[in-house]
Amino acid sequence: MKKAMIIGLILSFFPSCGKGSQKDFLGAANAEMKVYRIAATVQGSVLSMLKEEGEAVEKDEVIAVVDTVPVGLSLKEIRAGADQVDRQYEAKQAEIEALKSDVAAMKRERDRTQGLLAKGSATVQSLDNLESQYASGLLKQKAAELALRSLASQKEIMKAREEQAQNQLSRCFVASPCRGVVLARYRNEGEIASPSSPLFELGASDTVQADFFLPQVFLSGIALGQQLRVRLDQGKKGEFLPARVSWISNTAEFSPKNIQTRESRNGLFFRVRVLADNKEGKLKRGMPVEIWR
Repeated sequence: MKKAMIIGLILSFFPSCGKGSQKDFLGAANAEMKVYRIAATVQGSVLSMLKEEGEAVEKDEVIAVVDTVPVGLSLKEIRAGADQVDRQYEAKQAEIEALKSDVAAMKRERDRTQGLLAKGSATVQSLDNLESQYASGLLKQKAAELALRSLASQKEIMKAREEQAQNQLSRCFVASPCRGVVLARYRNEGEIASPSSPLFELGASDTVQADFFLPQVFLSGIALGQQLRVRLDQGKKGEFLPARVSWISNTAEFSPKNIQTRESRNGLFFRVRVLADNKEGKLKRGMPVEIWR
């Protein structure tokens, strides 16, 4: 009796329908999508929820907007500060150019006075004064150059702060990570979004997966990456879509307590997963399908 039940269960995997022989049929399953739970990465009031349940979404399409005013004001303040630093930097550059011109003039005057002193036409005191002025000019130039380097560092800091604020602003616009369909919507306009609370649940529709159970006796004929077919109930013969094996369980399911005989081993079933291309959107979540060689 037990043997007859097992054989009957295995034979139930071979309906006489569709294109191809009965031995090509492997199992039945329900189509499933890869699910994404999308949350905002910033906290704030939800300004817009741009999609409803059941609507299609494209990859990188904006589906929700969180309040941008606080980040926008911060960005405006940072840009004003950066502009101020830029003006100070330009002013310091002009000051350095003026100091360089003054130092060059002092050097020429000092050199000229040294020549006059050698001829007896200038005093040592006048040369000493010029030497002091030249040395002082060099020190002022060096101080201005150090201040310019400090301003350059401030410019880099302001640039980093602006980029950080722009990144925060971009996070207020929540985009879809995939092409798919909205499975659930959890927030409405005016509610508070936070990183811990999802706004939407999306199902990726480009590729759909289906898990089916394969008897142990047929497991050796299946390999990872193997090309299979998914059959849809379309018309009399159905429609087949290409698929591939993406995962095979390494543990049996529905197994009896004691595995001792060949008949009991035939009662072991392994879960196998296939991925089917669904760019045309023919496969829907929960749709019954069949898996064929």
